Amino acid sequence: MRKRAIKTRVLGLIRRGFLGDSVIIAFPLLMLTRALQVDSNFGGLTDCYSCFFWAALQSDISLFVLLLLFYGAVLLTPVLALRLLLKLAMLSLLLLYVVDLVLLDLMAIRLNFSEAIKYAFAVGPIYDIAKAYISESNPWLLLSTVSGVVLVSVFLIAPVSLERWRTNTLLLMLPALALAAWLPSNVGYVHSWGYENVLRVNLSSGVTEPYSAPFIEALEQRNRDRPLLQCNKTDGTGAGRNVVLVILESFSAYHSRFFSGLNDLTPQMDRIARENRALTNFHANGFTTEAGLLALLTGRISLPVVEENSLGAGVSFKGGFNLDHTLPKMLSNEGYFSAFLTSGDLGFLDKGKWLKSIGFDHVEGHQHPFYRPWPRFHFQAAPDRALYLRSLQAIEKLETRPRPFFLTVETVSTHLPFINPETGIKTEAAAVSYADKALGEFYDRIVKSGFFKRGGMLLIVSDHRSMTPIKSAELERFGERAESLVPMIIVDPLQNFTGEDDALGQQTDLVGSLQSQVAGVSCQGRFQSDLFDPSSNADCVFHSSGVVRDRVSVLCHGEPEQVVILNGDDTGFEGSAPPQALRILDYINGERVRRLSGRYDSP
Repeated sequence: MRKRAIKTRVLGLIRRGFLGDSVIIAFPLLMLTRALQVDSNFGGLTDCYSCFFWAALQSDISLFVLLLLFYGAVLLTPVLALRLLLKLAMLSLLLLYVVDLVLLDLMAIRLNFSEAIKYAFAVGPIYDIAKAYISESNPWLLLSTVSGVVLVSVFLIAPVSLERWRTNTLLLMLPALALAAWLPSNVGYVHSWGYENVLRVNLSSGVTEPYSAPFIEALEQRNRDRPLLQCNKTDGTGAGRNVVLVILESFSAYHSRFFSGLNDLTPQMDRIARENRALTNFHANGFTTEAGLLALLTGRISLPVVEENSLGAGVSFKGGFNLDHTLPKMLSNEGYFSAFLTSGDLGFLDKGKWLKSIGFDHVEGHQHPFYRPWPRFHFQAAPDRALYLRSLQAIEKLETRPRPFFLTVETVSTHLPFINPETGIKTEAAAVSYADKALGEFYDRIVKSGFFKRGGMLLIVSDHRSMTPIKSAELERFGERAESLVPMIIVDPLQNFTGEDDALGQQTDLVGSLQSQVAGVSCQGRFQSDLFDPSSNADCVFHSSGVVRDRVSVLCHGEPEQVVILNGDDTGFEGSAPPQALRILDYINGERVRRLSGRYDSP
């Protein structure tokens, strides 16, 4: 009888519309969870705890008001179909909020609508990451997320009831909340993307603004009048030498005692850096692996394309297929065989097709038979140790061939969510320490094999800074450079220079630098440097922000960092402009315009 009474009471509450009330109550709990998460992230970053709690809560109040308006309309409308649509709108709003909250907790980034469309079809990698995330996530976040989804799902089919107390409550809450949303916030923080609500972050971006035809015509005319590339003959001392490029997933300056003095998670990489040439002022041009690969292998910065930020967005490599001037194609002209090895899934974002299109002769990923006995992690990838063993096997085979080779090795084990593949420990320190140890073993083996004695060259670089919040110590040590600084090491026994090199450089410099070494031709643009020349500084380096897509950081030699705001024809500097402002803007706008046709143009 007691169970029947409880069941009857629950059904009675549902019929009276209390489930809808529960949905409304659940949203402030999610708001509270996000406010605490934002304050934890940015309070630690700025050493200003509790500063961001109200700012995040206040920004989300407008979403709560919107949810209440939907609910009020649900209560008032007699049309069943319209009522269902309004309920779906409530569900959509809650779903966007939850996904944004999870991304903030997992990667310290915000939900970007165009990025969501791009990744929506990558079911396998999303499942792998979600499974690992759920196993280590904040239990309160998981509880509030699951509870909210269940409540709203049942709410779609549950009845609603317009009662006077409910109507009076809504009428009292809406004006009070609207007023609270409009109250001034005392947080003056440059990275407002962190605490603003998910709709405001997406709708306020200027990257969706198109360029007008007259603007493009004038831009192209100016760029034709002043060629960006100036080519000169060089000694070509690296001609015919085998080159191995190791691209480390998410390795950052702050991980390293040598590169930052902040942590000691990479003793092996630091040892390699001390024994060879380490570029300590080297910058990633983007915030993702795709952006890093585009910059390193094609010499182009990956800036948002107008079409990529509207519905129906293309893949991350859009505008980068079938390029004429790439590192593999340039080396192929010099007689090189080019190979790309990773233990990850090459089907993710069509990476394998893109690599083939830019000129790699051989491309292999997680499906290679070598990895069958190994456990799998993110992107179906075997651990880094397996990848390095396979790479040593490939190097041994390639050295028996008559052609010189260029081998790119892309690691995966330090991708989020962090896990040490051998111990199962799920921390950043454990994952980075494992990957560093594997790198050290690879380096020692390649030294022992005699690779360098036979004239080989090894380049070690990170694809981007880790997708984690910037710590206060990191910001104090590097300033705004902390967002883009990554390790870069050149192992070349034939070079006279070893030790620290603080010349300003960036990932896009690699193509021209290797061309100077192996082809005897140096084609450095004004904003580029020769990575093999310690006296060469890039005039400016560029970093496309991953969290505020309309921001491009510009760091010019001997000048403070500047920020360019992307906004179509009105693209310009935030604050005062540097002396070469027009040339910088023409370069940034030119890179975006080149991609409008679906590919880059040849330089």
